[in-house]
Amino acid sequence: MTQEDQRVRDYLMTQGEKYSFSELWTRTIEPRLELIKQLSDVTQMQANFSYDEDEWTISEIVDHVLASTEKVSDCVSRLSCGLDVDTSDVDPIRKTSKRKIDKLRNGLLEGALSWTTMTTSLPQKPNYRKTSNHSSFGDMHSGAWYLFQRLHDLDHLEQIKRIKSHSNYPST
Repeated sequence: MTQEDQRVRDYLMTQGEKYSFSELWTRTIEPRLELIKQLSDVTQMQANFSYDEDEWTISEIVDHVLASTEKVSDCVSRLSCGLDVDTSDVDPIRKTSKRKIDKLRNGLLEGALSWTTMTTSLPQKPNYRKTSNHSSFGDMHSGAWYLFQRLHDLDHLEQIKRIKSHSNYPST
């Protein structure tokens, strides 16, 4: 683990235990709402644009975010109750998206609503002893995994902003 990864992990672990899930909700939902906003006017051509074959498209990014969020939500729910969870596939690899941008936008909105519903069903006194491994940040408890969702969304939000600011990005 790099020093930066350790710094991030320390932040996730301490803040994730210091604050309740409902207090962390505002931190995690803000980047998701910004993702939704960033996609509000993206066309299918723009969603499929890549300025380099090694760079993901907006569609691929959103597909990835949706798949990861589902896995992180399950992880948080299970760990908070003291249950085991396999997080080996929590960060899905790049794959071509088969979904249209309208479906992806809707998926982000539905994901935000599901995240909120999941948050309301979490225990008031979660289990912080039970952990599961993240490939970059090591073993983390449910609060850290919950706050990780914010970090993940922010990273991909910046990725989308870079794509949209590229000089070859298609105009509407």
